[in-house]
Amino acid sequence: MFNQLTEKEDEYKKIKQYIINPIETGLWETTFNLIPQEQNSFISYMHNFFQQSQQLYNSTNIITVLSNMYNIANTAIHQSYNISDKDIDYIKSFIERYNIKMIQNHLIIDQEFIFISQTNNNYLKVLSLNKTLGDSLEKIFTELKYATLEKKEKRFSPKSILFQPYFYYTQIISDDLFSSTQEEFNYFNRAVSSYNNSSQQYLFNNNHQYEESIRMIGKAFESRLTHIYETLLRKDASHLSSIGKLLNSIENEIKNILENTIQPKKYTLLSLSKEISKKCQELEGENEQDSHEIINTFKEIANTLILENPSQPKKYTLLNISKEISKKCNILEKNNQDTQTVITEFNEIVKVIETQLQTTDNVLFPNQIQKELEKVLRFRNQVSHHNTTQSTQEDVISMLFSYIQIYLWWQEASQSIKNWDEDRKEVIKEFEKLKIDDKIIEFNSFLETKYIPKNILF
Repeated sequence: MFNQLTEKEDEYKKIKQYIINPIETGLWETTFNLIPQEQNSFISYMHNFFQQSQQLYNSTNIITVLSNMYNIANTAIHQSYNISDKDIDYIKSFIERYNIKMIQNHLIIDQEFIFISQTNNNYLKVLSLNKTLGDSLEKIFTELKYATLEKKEKRFSPKSILFQPYFYYTQIISDDLFSSTQEEFNYFNRAVSSYNNSSQQYLFNNNHQYEESIRMIGKAFESRLTHIYETLLRKDASHLSSIGKLLNSIENEIKNILENTIQPKKYTLLSLSKEISKKCQELEGENEQDSHEIINTFKEIANTLILENPSQPKKYTLLNISKEISKKCNILEKNNQDTQTVITEFNEIVKVIETQLQTTDNVLFPNQIQKELEKVLRFRNQVSHHNTTQSTQEDVISMLFSYIQIYLWWQEASQSIKNWDEDRKEVIKEFEKLKIDDKIIEFNSFLETKYIPKNILF
């Protein structure tokens, strides 16, 4: 654990920020050019030394080399092999000088976690939250004559790079993350076990079967939904045997509780086209000739929305219709003073559309969380319905990210409820208010938690 929390609290918070939003946090990518193997005298030595070991991997895997050096320096493994005292002293000195540690199979260099994103016979790429790791590795690789530095770059794109260590960093803070739920913590650990189905967990392109990991994340998600159902509705959820049933029951039962809520008017593309056509007919005979141009424009929009010809591309969505009508009304208002009726009528339509776009059909989850729910459900169905599409590593990471977003949203939102002793209807109303509170999606409570992680040694 932390020797002194104050020294590394910012570092731990940075990992949390990455878990919440890797794109916003970004990662440092350090690229090294590998020195030809025949020139790597020490690497070749380590390769030859461990050739009897069943855990030997390609000698270009620096993680294996450094891990073995750490084991030699800190265990009695060298007693089983013919290693000179001089070599042992050098290895111990090397490990101490560069502050190399191994914590639960994670390699740590100078208090920084190392994650190799790509490697081949010519180059090595390392991802980290801090630039300083690249500096430390440059010194290590220079001494070992292993590689030379090519470049360091802060990356905020693409996702395929930024999300590579996501499982890895989530595992680092898992004690903190799941401190309030042992069941979900257990499912997460089982997901990790399936995901890391090789001791070489650092290499991103290992061939794994990821279905089991997705199933375990799905189980954790089901546990979270059960908790939400029972907490909000104060009813036993044991009769709801699937994620789909849980989601539907949460939605339907909350709607029943709030059945007296007045539902605002909503449009579909078809109903909107009819509404626009109707308005055009009503206004066409009442307004001056100058208004006809704008009315004809709205007629074109209505005709396009009807989409009677299936081959015709869908030109409009509710959002760009709203923008189009607003734009036309502004032009008309500026150039014609006698068309106020047209402007007023179509601005009313715009207001309805804007209100609709700001709300969702669900009564509990904010738009962002609703999207994450749909993603988790899609990945879960992909493995539970015997889909022929093979799950990938990217699928697992994407599903984990969505699940974490949902998990943290609930933790944050539930802490924002002032009085859980109130009637459940009043509590649910409080959640409705939180749907439009962007601060909820910032997960401030999670970021500010002052916690000493049990599985990390600095």
